[in-house]
Amino acid sequence: MRPVLSPARQSGSMVAPTWNENVKETTMAKLEFAFKRGDILSGEIFAEQIPETWKALKSFLPATLTILNARWSGREVHAQCLVPDRPPRENQTIYAGLGDIIYAREWPEVRDYTGFEAIAMFYGAETVRDWRGTFAVNHIGRLDPSQWELVQEIGNRIYRHGGEDCTIRVLED
Repeated sequence: MRPVLSPARQSGSMVAPTWNENVKETTMAKLEFAFKRGDILSGEIFAEQIPETWKALKSFLPATLTILNARWSGREVHAQCLVPDRPPRENQTIYAGLGDIIYAREWPEVRDYTGFEAIAMFYGAETVRDWRGTFAVNHIGRLDPSQWELVQEIGNRIYRHGGEDCTIRVLED
């Protein structure tokens, strides 16, 4: 942690600046999704809300995976992944909106294990579910609204034409 310079105030007037050791200088955590057909998406990751999930994903990435359409959840594209250090439940939801990025796996206290684990993006608002009903997932990030039209194009393309390879990597941490 690098200390951040902050001014000290005394009786309403400025005095010599002091170092505030408790203020963190943060950088934006981001993931990039580079599709085989040339499209690139990037999303902000909520690293402070999902510290264990982010740590596990960073140890697994970069990876080139096949992105598929998720019929059970509707307007979702996902890449199955097997992250070695399976993270706990963090920042969970069963609702996803346009541009949301999630990490999903079967939580043993809720689901029988079939091996499903994925990173996914939504190209429309949906309730996250599988054939067994609603499915709580870790909401890990969001695409910038300027990319929502592109994620809709990519999602519809994958829905119509099938899977597409995609390299997922950490952009910033």
